[in-house]
Amino acid sequence: MKALKLNDFPNIDAGVQALWNFSGEITRRAYKHDMDEFFRRAHQDAMARPASFYGMALEGKSWEIETSLNRVGGDQGYLATQILKTTAHDGRIRRWQFLLRKNRRPPNLGCWIVEDIGASASDGNFYVD
Repeated sequence: MKALKLNDFPNIDAGVQALWNFSGEITRRAYKHDMDEFFRRAHQDAMARPASFYGMALEGKSWEIETSLNRVGGDQGYLATQILKTTAHDGRIRRWQFLLRKNRRPPNLGCWIVEDIGASASDGNFYVD
């Protein structure tokens, strides 16, 4: 989130590049492994939808981690979730549930990879259907 907030430091789109580097196969398949399309759609989404993840991450007012890393299977678990709260410049609040996987092979051995980001409802809460 720090990289996305400072997206163009030290280089143009360094933050979006960092997210791509630590994105899992689900995200990469959604963009057909086309990093340029990922970049284009992230910026397009941020401009068109201020309360979207990219709108909040690139153009939002603030963000904060609300929960500690919740590892599935205890301390040795390789799957985890974490909740992040964002606030848009107009005061709207959204929460995001990150699904993370600890990478068990190179490259990025041992790093947490973002597999999915789930959005809260527009009121900032999660609901079960």
